[in-house]
Amino acid sequence: MNDMLDRLIIRVFFTLFTILVLYAYKYAHYFLYPSAKKQLFRKFYPSANSADSLHLFSRLLGLGIVMSSFSFDQAEKVFTSALFFSFTSLLCIIIFLVSIYIMESIVLYNFEYSGEIIKKQNYSYALVSAALSLSVAFIIRTVNIQTQGNVVVFLLLWLLAMVLFGFSTKLYKLLSKLNFYQLLIQKNLAVGLSYGAFVLGCSFTICSVFYQEYDSLENYSLQIILKAILAAIVFPFFRLGIHFVYELKNDWQESELPEWGYGLYEGAVFFLACLFTSLITGHVYFGTIYPVF
Repeated sequence: MNDMLDRLIIRVFFTLFTILVLYAYKYAHYFLYPSAKKQLFRKFYPSANSADSLHLFSRLLGLGIVMSSFSFDQAEKVFTSALFFSFTSLLCIIIFLVSIYIMESIVLYNFEYSGEIIKKQNYSYALVSAALSLSVAFIIRTVNIQTQGNVVVFLLLWLLAMVLFGFSTKLYKLLSKLNFYQLLIQKNLAVGLSYGAFVLGCSFTICSVFYQEYDSLENYSLQIILKAILAAIVFPFFRLGIHFVYELKNDWQESELPEWGYGLYEGAVFFLACLFTSLITGHVYFGTIYPVF
């Protein structure tokens, strides 16, 4: 009976702490995004600004994705486990917000939240921002699971993952015919769909290269880099294969504004090719017959 009561108390603590993290996330978000003060500290009406709703709830969903990687180990002393759980949880939340800030500084450095979301209700900007938030959340979740609570290794691998993700976002202009910044200024939905699916696909591929056994930081990091290079080699073949098998033709004239269907086409092909690439990088196992690669 006492054992059941202890478990109930721990789960209640877990629940209350998660709600506390939501409050901490709210104030930390304001610290990094002071322009969002009016949206965070007043009643929120989802129908008033759909672009703002997409922006906000994508970040809350990202928070949930990150939180889903946490665990409470009762094998240790309760106080020690609670303290470690609290520290690692708050660290991941801070890293999540910092990661979003870094990626938006790289990708959306010409745009501001207040101008694009509050004033212009730019759905394309909201889609790109939402995709970046979810992508970062999946990457942090994967790194946290793989490092199993080792804070130093987590920070080092997080930096490596962010470098890979930042580099991959710059490949979009080589793969797409859409002018990202020009169309984003024009609030064109096609570029939002295309780029959003692209970065989500990249995050899934990056997550797949982290799915391997950890023996030492040097070997693990080397295998990640090698698999990332493998992904860069394999991805174009899947992309070309999708076009060839289904006879997909580019019917967009660059003298015209692209329809959202063209953005959906580009984004779907990008995302599907990334998913197939992740099968090669993260789901092919050789056991002990061949060297790990």
